[in-house]
Amino acid sequence: MRCPALLILLLLTVPAAEARGLDRVIRPALIELDTEPPSWLFGTIHLPDPRVTRLHPDVSSAFERADAVFTEIPMDPKSTVQMGLRSLRSDGRTLNEILPRTTWQRLDERLKRIHPQLEAKLFLPMKTWAVYGGLLLYESQMQYPDLRPLDWQLYRKAAEAGKPVGGLEQLDEQVRVFEHFTEAEQQQMLLALLDEMDRFDRRRESITEFMIQWYLSGDYMRFEELLESMPMATDPALRKELEKQLVYDRNARFAKRIAEKIRENPGKSFFFAIGTGHLGGERSTQFFLEEAGIGIRREK
Repeated sequence: MRCPALLILLLLTVPAAEARGLDRVIRPALIELDTEPPSWLFGTIHLPDPRVTRLHPDVSSAFERADAVFTEIPMDPKSTVQMGLRSLRSDGRTLNEILPRTTWQRLDERLKRIHPQLEAKLFLPMKTWAVYGGLLLYESQMQYPDLRPLDWQLYRKAAEAGKPVGGLEQLDEQVRVFEHFTEAEQQQMLLALLDEMDRFDRRRESITEFMIQWYLSGDYMRFEELLESMPMATDPALRKELEKQLVYDRNARFAKRIAEKIRENPGKSFFFAIGTGHLGGERSTQFFLEEAGIGIRREK
């Protein structure tokens, strides 16, 4: 398991009813930086669906031209194993001992709705934030069990091509984002997500398909609507802290490290793949990049 998927997926769940029925990317979330040679920011979604992983020609071209590829964290086998270990409880308790009975029952029901083979007892050793983070990924994973998510595929493809690869964050940094929150706060986050999934059920919609359709539409600038229409927590103070920790602080960190890599490697071209939600809103990664003196090449 990589970085909790909710961090990527919830950053993408913006209303996009007009995008229904797309089977390929219409407009990729690809931003060319105003550098020489050019480098790119590319918005990803952490899903294995072939509609997502089939790259738009503009993205393929930028990827091939780049000298090095960086994802949010390294996607090498060692990092994957470490993330799995960090997702496990170390307090001697199990998830059903931690969660209130009603939350445990709701989680079990939700997992069985995703797939009959899924049930809450499979996640007994996991931390609450890890279950919360993976919940939106399971539907797509069960549908495409032999495929890997988009960002993982980009990382491996670059490594196999002999390009330098790496992460803009360390694994510990991503874990600390979630472990910043108390157990009670993590449970509130999980409940907010279960509530949102129930609302989609009542509309007879799949939340995963909803996100895929928005991603394919390429309308990443509508990020701010997410924070209003699909809150990550009901408590206003927790919502504000979640937005700070999960989004804005990380946008600033991404921008700082992108700028450093570009300036420390003159003559090199980079392809930076991060969650699409980090490209939208007033305090996007691009905003912090421009503050650091690296502009964006505007479309003519």
